[in-house]
Amino acid sequence: MMIRNILILAAVAGLVGCATQEPPAACGADLAIPAEWDDGTPAIPELAGIDWLSLKERNGRYTLADGRVLIDTMPVRPPIPRYPEGAAYLQRGSECYTKFTVETDGQPSNIRITCADPLFNEAAEAAARTVQFKPATLDGRPVVRNNVIYPISFCRRR
Repeated sequence: MMIRNILILAAVAGLVGCATQEPPAACGADLAIPAEWDDGTPAIPELAGIDWLSLKERNGRYTLADGRVLIDTMPVRPPIPRYPEGAAYLQRGSECYTKFTVETDGQPSNIRITCADPLFNEAAEAAARTVQFKPATLDGRPVVRNNVIYPISFCRRR
């Protein structure tokens, strides 16, 4: 399945609640992005109808055919995941995906969660609320960025 117009980032949490930029599936769980998340929502409402696959990207900067410049959203403060106590006691880990909108002030909203183990849903949502972003800009003006997907891995450190 391919979701159009998404930005995928990554975080991993250990028992101590640290987050690092590592690829998804760091804990070995197999979790797919839910098909219903591909709801046709435009990544940038002001650019609805733009074929993102045809755009030339360089370091998160896109130049559109009409000369406008889009700079995509980037995290400036990673999530601060907290390992659920019950999961630590049970020695469980989980892969989670969070999907959200980054508002013009850099805050995430409309957060959706899916975890391989539902015990981690609350912790993944709380972690997603702690991420701070530099908002996307279109010709220097902040714009809303939909369809940001942030995988979070909760792993027991050995």
